[in-house]
Amino acid sequence: MPKILFKNATLLDVNHKLEPHQSVLVEADTIIAVGHADEVGTTADQVIDVAGKTLMPGLIDAHIHLGLPVMNFAETGKFSLSYKSIAASKLAEKMIQQGFTTVRDACGVDAGFVKAIDDGLVLGPRVFFADKMITKTGGHGDKRAAHAVMDTCPCHALPGDCHIIADGISAVRKATREVLRRGASQIKIATSGGVITEHNSIHSAAFSEAEIRAIVEEASDGETYVMAHAHGHEGIRRAITCGVRSIEHCSFLTLELAQLMQEHGTYMMPTVFIANEVVQNKTLPIKIQQKAQAAAAAMLESIQLARQHGLKIGFGSDAFGEPTQRHAEEFIIRAKHEDPYDVIMSATAVNAEMIQQQDKLGVIKVGAYADLIVVDGDPLNDIKLLAHISGEPISIVMKNGVIVKDTLQ
Repeated sequence: MPKILFKNATLLDVNHKLEPHQSVLVEADTIIAVGHADEVGTTADQVIDVAGKTLMPGLIDAHIHLGLPVMNFAETGKFSLSYKSIAASKLAEKMIQQGFTTVRDACGVDAGFVKAIDDGLVLGPRVFFADKMITKTGGHGDKRAAHAVMDTCPCHALPGDCHIIADGISAVRKATREVLRRGASQIKIATSGGVITEHNSIHSAAFSEAEIRAIVEEASDGETYVMAHAHGHEGIRRAITCGVRSIEHCSFLTLELAQLMQEHGTYMMPTVFIANEVVQNKTLPIKIQQKAQAAAAAMLESIQLARQHGLKIGFGSDAFGEPTQRHAEEFIIRAKHEDPYDVIMSATAVNAEMIQQQDKLGVIKVGAYADLIVVDGDPLNDIKLLAHISGEPISIVMKNGVIVKDTLQ
């Protein structure tokens, strides 16, 4: 197998905080050596001198919606699967060019899209996908109008949508098993109302504890975990106590809930970027904009509370539609309220651990996947370099040992 050597690197990851004069040797899809030149050697099939630049693990956006092509959530069902797939492929290519070598899709793409990337038909990051979100009748994601015909089926998917409506323990078990059958990497549920579902409150709870425990049990049997959309107190509390691994948005965190998360080892996934985008989108109903404004302000306070209590905070933009092109601006928003190093660790090591890929992704160490990026500068001093808002600050992107972007040549 050909070997690729990065030399004269300044390493930035959970084990190296801007450590200079380092070499990283890659063989096939794996990092096989890290250290000074006299430890790693100076020869390889390809040698890349990255003096003056920062070598980092590939970035991870752990809450994204590649398959939702428009901001107006109510309109997503009007697009055909073929259109959504083509739009998603364009976004996937843009994301990997921005240095995101891994994403966790929180509903919107399916197993076929992921296989297209894995088979090389589409250029994009590795994708851990939720397939369809499980929600209750009238819950977040149920976009049916109030006058729609009453449906007495306990478990069904909305046509052309990325949600399954399920009510009752047997129905949520069936829905979870169905999503797992479709190849989902993890299960996503909604345990509270949502911002972009106009008719419900973000504070309203969804699913009983018995229903959530049944979903978590089925996910565990399927050797995976549950991520839960939750804004309000009760929705967050139920998710934590019932064994959900990550709380998405987690807008209205309290001291009691923070302590509960710490006790259970639950991950927090704030998504400030999309809340700000919804506030600014004047084409959306005013009620949705108002909910987004409340969630965005509360989310920033929740992040500060979570940091004070040492909670594990991930990085996700929740971008969908046009804003997906600018999802990396989450770095800039978060760094205004957190240490840039902590934000970068959220987007690398913490996210990797959350998606059960610790020591394989999000780190530069022997045995990890060779997902690496080269940044022209110091992102701790200027985190905008990772937001990719101007120029080409990320000059090299390597995914799985293959260089998919190289502007140094």
